[in-house]
Amino acid sequence: FFIATVVATAVITFLIIKKKKKSLKLEGKDSESTALVPVKIKIEKEEEKIDPIALSKKKNDLGVEAFQNGEFDKAIELYEESRKLDENFILTIYNLGNAYFAIDNFEKAIECFEKVILLNPKDEYAYYNLAVTYSKKGDSGGASTYYKKALEISPGDYTTHYNLAKIFEQNEPERAIIAYKNAITLKKDYANAHYNL
Repeated sequence: FFIATVVATAVITFLIIKKKKKSLKLEGKDSESTALVPVKIKIEKEEEKIDPIALSKKKNDLGVEAFQNGEFDKAIELYEESRKLDENFILTIYNLGNAYFAIDNFEKAIECFEKVILLNPKDEYAYYNLAVTYSKKGDSGGASTYYKKALEISPGDYTTHYNLAKIFEQNEPERAIIAYKNAITLKKDYANAHYNL
């Protein structure tokens, strides 16, 4: 289909150029033409249409813009379009999870972050976001599990230690103290950890 489109475009352009040159000669104008530029643009547009990876990235970028403008529903729509074009594009799935989180659709956010982890089991941010989502949902057990997994990958993240301490405060105050101290060890001036300790 693509080759047929390119050939048809080239033939039509050739005929237009031939007709344009003939009319220019009749008018006594210079026969040089820039008519080939539209062909190049047309071919680039055709390539963009059939390159799902490039189009997926473009949809993701537009989704990021919408998200940054607070247009979460529009962002979700664009991320979903991106995902249809490249179902394993981790960045889109991750961004989609953040957008669902922003509108309090925690189940969909969890599905997205779990998919990211399935595709990249070492993605500490997906574990962290999964933990935050479980926490926001009121599931401290799920939050604790995923904060711990995030720390297995990135033990030097003071924010994760702090958030885990907040979870431990509810039922395990001695573990909360240890987690707060870990956060302070990693960031000496971490005011929230000092305050809660």
